[in-house]
Amino acid sequence: MKLNKFVNNLIAIKNASIACKLHVNVYKNSLTLRVLAFFYQNGYILGFQYITPYKIRVFLKYFKHKGLLSDIAFPSFRMRFCSYSKLVLLYKNSSFNYLAVVSTSKGLYTAEYIVRHRLNVGGLILFSVCFY
Repeated sequence: MKLNKFVNNLIAIKNASIACKLHVNVYKNSLTLRVLAFFYQNGYILGFQYITPYKIRVFLKYFKHKGLLSDIAFPSFRMRFCSYSKLVLLYKNSSFNYLAVVSTSKGLYTAEYIVRHRLNVGGLILFSVCFY
């Protein structure tokens, strides 16, 4: 149930980003909060704030009239969990315009960060974003 809320929140963010909205309201849950904090710390959104105890307003960011989060994609079910060696292959075979967000036992990281800092952990790929 919580994962469905999380996916619905990401879809709402993606759709608002495609429609060039200034902000979007999403439902609060722990995974969404972790991802929003990750987006904010890495500069993918302008910020977020609580508007009710159950809703959060996300302020979207754009570059050259295109939303930074308009190309969110979800991996197929079979490809969701990746060991460290698979993350290394994913990082080496992907372009630098690709961001895979991985939930690990050490926290929420990008595949690039895990490989570059040799964290030696695998995890669940939550979603990916392509930047052009």
